[in-house]
Amino acid sequence: MLRNLVGVKPDVKNDDLKRYLVQSILDQSHLMPVTNAIQPILSEYDHVLRLYPLPTAVVLADKYDRYQMTYEGCHVFNPGRFVGNSFTFSAYNPSRRESEECILTLNTNLSPQLCQSNPVLSTYLDELSTFFGSALSQIPPLGTN
Repeated sequence: MLRNLVGVKPDVKNDDLKRYLVQSILDQSHLMPVTNAIQPILSEYDHVLRLYPLPTAVVLADKYDRYQMTYEGCHVFNPGRFVGNSFTFSAYNPSRRESEECILTLNTNLSPQLCQSNPVLSTYLDELSTFFGSALSQIPPLGTN
């Protein structure tokens, strides 16, 4: 969406751009708030991109940094990238309408200060860490045959 702006003021911070994105999507009640000339959408599938009535949460997952904000009662968050030795992701709690950052590392089972509010999630992450650790240890290093 940023490339379709007329111009960005030099003093605009990255957090403001995220807020503008969230406002555009929620105010227009559509996941693709640009014209068909910019991003064509098949009319028979346009209804799946609509956000009416406004949901309680929207996950905008992409390659950019993790963020979360609540706008007009809708919690919008990006869980961040899931690459490298430390897997960072978000767990959404619908009863509290908030997301929580969780970190899964291959060296330790789970970062102790994160995801403590949900014991089921902590147990699941311990099992996931064990699985990924054992699966990745069986992959030979690059360049070896």
